[in-house]
Amino acid sequence: MNFKFKKNSINTIIWLAILFLFINPSCRKEPGINLESSKNEFIGIFNSFWIQMSQSYVFWDIEKTKWDEAYDAYSKQFALLNVNDTNDIRKSVSLFRSISGELIDGHCTIRFTKSIIMDSIINPVQDRKKRTNSFYFPVNYLSVDTNYLDKGFIFKADNNFSLNGVPLTVVSGKINDSILYFSCSQFMTRRSFFSNTNKSVKPAIDFFFDGLDGNSKPFNKVIIDLRGNLGGDTEDLTFLFEKLYSNIQYYGYTQYKIGPNRFDYSPWLPVFIEGKRNSKLPKLKIIVLADRNSASLSEIVVQLVKSDVRNTFVGDTTYGATGVLLDNPLFSGGSFKVQDFMYVALSASRFKSINGILFEGKGIEPDFNITINSQQLALKKDLCLEKAISLLK
Repeated sequence: MNFKFKKNSINTIIWLAILFLFINPSCRKEPGINLESSKNEFIGIFNSFWIQMSQSYVFWDIEKTKWDEAYDAYSKQFALLNVNDTNDIRKSVSLFRSISGELIDGHCTIRFTKSIIMDSIINPVQDRKKRTNSFYFPVNYLSVDTNYLDKGFIFKADNNFSLNGVPLTVVSGKINDSILYFSCSQFMTRRSFFSNTNKSVKPAIDFFFDGLDGNSKPFNKVIIDLRGNLGGDTEDLTFLFEKLYSNIQYYGYTQYKIGPNRFDYSPWLPVFIEGKRNSKLPKLKIIVLADRNSASLSEIVVQLVKSDVRNTFVGDTTYGATGVLLDNPLFSGGSFKVQDFMYVALSASRFKSINGILFEGKGIEPDFNITINSQQLALKKDLCLEKAISLLK
């Protein structure tokens, strides 16, 4: 995520505190486990998983799972498994699913590298959501929503950038010649914009930027549609949305894991975006649309928009994966591997709103709750978009 820190003396104090934590980590020590004596046995695989989770997971202070008790219960079961037995290997998947079943990290995903269980994927938050009546898979709203756009809207798809097999799509247009509309299926827009291919989404991005800059006409109403957007590249946050604000806009706080023990956290660090909008243009009133499949960076954008009290969130409660995946060796939290058996994806940092609320595992509740209505969509009516349009009249 494109986080930035305050450029004043407070910043110095924060980083001195971080340095102190590196030198003098928490006195909370994990129980000693001898990995060498069992590294080629199933108990060794479990020990490695348990220790790395203990050190790398960033939500232990608010997590309900009792990790020490989990070790006592599951180590005995793993000790009975044979790492060379096919049935035991398959049984281990159920055990790993059970031990991680209540974790709140929305990014937590366990993938196995053993060939016979490679098709088994564990995602605790999503697995729990699938068992609820409110769960639904991502919906393609564009076949309906383009009917609401004025003629001349731009739709672009780039197959070179896809997520879960779905290509990047970007739509920009106007509604009633008074509302600027923008939608993207995922956040890989900057990479596509600068890719210089004939499939680039650049024309749609340019249309959006042109509307924000007021080159053709000065818009003061914007709808940002992130329904079904599962996130993506954090650099898109600044690239796409710095033109929404004229000044520095603080929108939340981030915190990292900076030591091997469970509660070795950095201080909460303020994050902001440096606005690039011409101050002579009218201030924008923005409505962001999101749903239960809006996750990760999409949820951060919701918080960015909501940091200005003039703006509104319409739709459904978001996914609840507001942590950030980072490949940065400076921080102790995040993803890890267990021998040649599994890869565990975890948030390397966590985020809370400008009001100090953590939404991990729960999601962000909308100001106006408009959940999916399949019958209305079949009739080419999008009640969520219609609500946003009515609020901007």
